[in-house]
Amino acid sequence: MSRITVTLPGRAGLQVDEDKAAAPAVVPPEELPLPPPLSGQNSTSFAYVTVRDRLPVILTRVIDAVFRDRMKIEEQLGPEAREETKAVAGRLAKLRNEMVTNKPLLPIEDHFDDAAVWNEVLQKHTKDPSSPAAVTYFYRRIYEAFQLTTKLRDYDPFRRPKQESLHQYFKAVCELCDFVRKNTYPDAALETLKQSTYRLVEVSLWGNRCDLSLSGGAKVSGLSASAHDTERLRTFILSNHGDRLWQHLCRLRELNLAGEPQQLHCVMDNAGYELVTDLALLDFLYETGYVDSVTLHIKAIPWYVSDVTRRDLFWTLREMQDCNHESTEELSKRCQRRINEGSWSVMDDVFWTQPFDYAEMATKRPDLYAVLQSADLLLFKGDLNYRKLVGDLDWDPTVSFKHALRGFEPTFLCALRTIKADTVAGLDRVIVDRVQQQSPDWMVTGNHKCERQEPPILPEGYCQQCTSCDTS
Repeated sequence: MSRITVTLPGRAGLQVDEDKAAAPAVVPPEELPLPPPLSGQNSTSFAYVTVRDRLPVILTRVIDAVFRDRMKIEEQLGPEAREETKAVAGRLAKLRNEMVTNKPLLPIEDHFDDAAVWNEVLQKHTKDPSSPAAVTYFYRRIYEAFQLTTKLRDYDPFRRPKQESLHQYFKAVCELCDFVRKNTYPDAALETLKQSTYRLVEVSLWGNRCDLSLSGGAKVSGLSASAHDTERLRTFILSNHGDRLWQHLCRLRELNLAGEPQQLHCVMDNAGYELVTDLALLDFLYETGYVDSVTLHIKAIPWYVSDVTRRDLFWTLREMQDCNHESTEELSKRCQRRINEGSWSVMDDVFWTQPFDYAEMATKRPDLYAVLQSADLLLFKGDLNYRKLVGDLDWDPTVSFKHALRGFEPTFLCALRTIKADTVAGLDRVIVDRVQQQSPDWMVTGNHKCERQEPPILPEGYCQQCTSCDTS
């Protein structure tokens, strides 16, 4: 299984798989030799730092948001809802105390669709409150605090920071949309299409640095679609198989233009600027004939602060249409029209927020696995999706990406990720040694990329673009 791996500032990864699998044919993960799970007991690990430092701050901000919105909540939902805000704040304060005092993980008490699934997993696994899995669990507990009410079940405690994140980067949004407008020509020369594709893939990859669960809302510098910025940032790629992705896209375009419709599925990550970079890439690939249909896979519930939900997607499209910037309005209208007409579809599924690696999808959710098998190209965005692709396991960074997937090969897949958590696969040993020497915490700062062709000049972080290309 050949593969493209690119790591960009903010530690990112891209993985692609060239040939569609006709059947699940998944090698059971237990039959493969695996490294031990990552431990949250290490004080420098992503999970430890997140549970100790980041999540208590996030919980405090959620409590503040509920308190700040209490009057508006009462106006819209009545006095009972305002009383429920107090109960929510109390539950979140209790959760914060559980985290900082290292209490065991408690069962989920609400009646949302996945509660039984979560509790079954909690019974079978160790209840280590500082493990990587515990980070996901705590976000599910935040959602639980609202599900235990009657009036606030649809309240998104992360709505405001997600919306502010879009406004914060609106200049970069407009510049990106201008680029898309000037370069989207189906009859352009192949080399021109190639350069535009590379540019938009890298902009989408770098957009993954805008993760509110890590940045806390602090503005990330160096985000634009300009040739200067993309060329400058390209020097920080640790491992780049982008040419293989381009070769696969060329095959898709040839088939698509010959009358054999090609499908692109994208498992999304963050709202805000990153969402716009993803829409720009998908719009370009659709408009220039690479694919005939696009499916966006998004979160069913508010998640990891900035993860995109259906409400976020359509709010973003409305904001873009009302921004008084022509190319931004045009991109939004095209996306909205395709969704309305059905050539683009939006799927939200609770599996994306459940405590399972994607290697388990074929057995846990064969229906969803079959949906992904229907794709001719499958994009995964972001660090959490990458972690679920390779598992929260202590991989040697040089192990092949195919091996780290542990049998998850529904189709040609590509993962774009800025590296923020301490698991990675598919890197060259020389590059790993060099990066480790220059930046010992390179796996958790979210600032690096990888490129195989040449040694990297290290920025403040890395990312990764990886492809998995062979399902045989």
